[in-house]
Amino acid sequence: MSDSLQKDSYELLEDECDKDFKEDAGVVKSKETKDEDYFDDGVESSESSDYEESIYECSHCEKNFTSNCQLKLHMRKHTGKKPHECSRCDKTFYYSNELTRHLKVHTQVKQMFRYQCSDCEKAFAKKSSLRSHLMIHTESNKKIPYQCKYCGKAFKLESNLKSHLGTYPGEKPYQCNQCEKAFKQTGLLKEHQRIHN
Repeated sequence: MSDSLQKDSYELLEDECDKDFKEDAGVVKSKETKDEDYFDDGVESSESSDYEESIYECSHCEKNFTSNCQLKLHMRKHTGKKPHECSRCDKTFYYSNELTRHLKVHTQVKQMFRYQCSDCEKAFAKKSSLRSHLMIHTESNKKIPYQCKYCGKAFKLESNLKSHLGTYPGEKPYQCNQCEKAFKQTGLLKEHQRIHN
């Protein structure tokens, strides 16, 4: 079966399940069902007079479902079939609602970095960060030689850049000149250097 046909069939299956769920809402199945078990592609059903509705059991992990459609959707986890593909980054998902949730990430990232530099491809979350960044494109750039590698903010003094870098997780811009240790804050470095005296 071709990939597009396969995707269409899964989408139809989901639509059918949604339709079935809406139609069956509040309806109790007849207790006249017979005791029987059957197996079809990892799908087991046991209908018993002890239960008010059919139970569909996954033969791989023994989870129970009230609908054959629900079980077939669940089987994707075992088969590894992820028919829903993001058109922006090629990630794939088992269910359409997972893809919908994922697509919000692309929208949020775009909104988060909405201030874009007209001279280069960098984008910023804050207008003030963009203004600082724009300084590197001007002639006065030579007067502001220190720039943050994360946000593009520019500084006249290296000490101001180091202080700024200390706000990022994992950054330790203050290094001891007598050993290899590094610290987030200058005060922590000074405290450490006492052990060398």
